[in-house]
Amino acid sequence: MNIIYIRTSTEDQNPENQLADLKSMGIDPMITEVLEDQQSAWKDNKERESFQILLKNIKSKKVTDLYVWDWDRIYRNRVKLKEFFALCKVYKVSVHSFRQS
Repeated sequence: MNIIYIRTSTEDQNPENQLADLKSMGIDPMITEVLEDQQSAWKDNKERESFQILLKNIKSKKVTDLYVWDWDRIYRNRVKLKEFFALCKVYKVSVHSFRQS
């Protein structure tokens, strides 16, 4: 399964902008689920509900490809981002970003 993960930090940000950019990458909408959070990635003490669903799906081996607008939509903390990439490697999930090659 393909998953698009969108995260906005404030109510002023429009998640549809990220979604439009990601869809321009040619992702098949018939086999893609969209998960969305509105919360800062800096706030470790707060759960990102959709991100927790994403992690559960990865660990259940349901995800083959993950699409994000930018790496910082996953984590702004580079150590945590690196750990996330290691998790994806273990579960054979390819992570694609609109903003990074």
